[in-house]
Amino acid sequence: SSKEEIKIGHIVNLISDEYGHKCKEKGLEFNFWSDVSDIIIETDRDKLMRAILITLDNAIKFTPKGKIEFSCLLQTHDNEKQVVFKISDTGIGIAPEYIDHIFNPFSQQDMGTSREFGGCGLGLAVASTLMLQLQGTIHVDSTENSGSVFSISLPIPSEPNDQSKTEEPPLLDTDVVLF
Repeated sequence: SSKEEIKIGHIVNLISDEYGHKCKEKGLEFNFWSDVSDIIIETDRDKLMRAILITLDNAIKFTPKGKIEFSCLLQTHDNEKQVVFKISDTGIGIAPEYIDHIFNPFSQQDMGTSREFGGCGLGLAVASTLMLQLQGTIHVDSTENSGSVFSISLPIPSEPNDQSKTEEPPLLDTDVVLF
């Protein structure tokens, strides 16, 4: 898979339609909002989608009741524009002693969680790796027994000094001899 221009609004609408249904099936409330409808970004669509879907699947899996919120917004961080996908849930949350390890393979809190909810805890490690490959980040804030908020951020290259689009200065003609 490779980089292509994608319309962020289109992607988040597709995702929200699908996950609205998934939440309804599980009896969870699903809220979605976005302020990025007209933003186009060049990235690997498959990797970005996978990272978001893994995180949403996790949120649903670890939320026995309550709600899932999926939002997409534009933020500026250190003078850099970013698209931020936020996934919040009212699930089981993550204990403070595990929060630093949540993106490592096989660190699903303890075997009790794995048995109760199924799965081996690889998903978030994969999502984290995918975001690194896209020069993005994934971050979590969580409170045990009350839920988690995952933020997936993708930088938007700034237009005026975007290196890929600036023209090369014309090369000097080496045949001209200056006296």
